Amino acid sequence: MYSIIYRSVADDSFSLSDIYDMLSKARERNFKQNITGCLLYHENGFLQLLEGERKDVLSLYEKISEDNRHHTVELIIEEKQSNRLFRDWSMAFFEFEAFESKAAMKLMQIDQIFKHSKAHLVNTSLTKTFFDQARSMLL
Repeated sequence: MYSIIYRSVADDSFSLSDIYDMLSKARERNFKQNITGCLLYHENGFLQLLEGERKDVLSLYEKISEDNRHHTVELIIEEKQSNRLFRDWSMAFFEFEAFESKAAMKLMQIDQIFKHSKAHLVNTSLTKTFFDQARSMLL
């Protein structure tokens, strides 16, 4: 199992409606390619964890990097994993705009993501990096 985490900034013209449309297509494609993961969106920023076969994840990341709906794409970490963190989700998605500035509520959502995915049971640099990046994004 191969996993990456990257972050990027959405283009100003990329609306929440566009994101949901993109997400619907991504879930279908990811299911067919056996790619799972989690996408977070907050204040025009994306943070995404992708997991699957190395060649599939890297091919998808290359397409994502070339997508002009976002920019400043930065690979944060790539790592081999023994198990999936988000095995039941072709792509979990959470947007935090509704929480406004309530940092505690945002962090509770991150905790729920990890508990639902069982990621909180896996203590690796990947899970630590994802949680740290999510926390940084939301606060």
